[in-house]
Amino acid sequence: MDYTNLFKNIADSLYAIEKIKNIRNSSTREQADNISRITDIINTMTPFYPGDKRKQLENAAYFSNLYGNAYRNLKYHVLENRSRELSIDYILKALAALKPMLRSNHIAMLDKMTKIYEIIIS
Repeated sequence: MDYTNLFKNIADSLYAIEKIKNIRNSSTREQADNISRITDIINTMTPFYPGDKRKQLENAAYFSNLYGNAYRNLKYHVLENRSRELSIDYILKALAALKPMLRSNHIAMLDKMTKIYEIIIS
């Protein structure tokens, strides 16, 4: 039995657990949302994850970060414009906040809509 590899995996696991514990108990973050904490935890676990499943965890970390940023941008946009009335500019900015999550054909359609709107208002 390969004890060196076993001890390395145990040490890596303990180190990852300590980092995750620090993320959860972090007092330096002011009102950190759960999405960013989950993303940080996944990013912490990824380098220490053994085996062939590491790529799946890296993809999960990537999409967690992507969706978390889109959520924060959309939330900020909605809260910033809460008192204003609904307009085309408001809708286009909301769609732009979701742009990282869209497929390429939807991104192209959103870009075309934005360009058409800019041409109409100019």
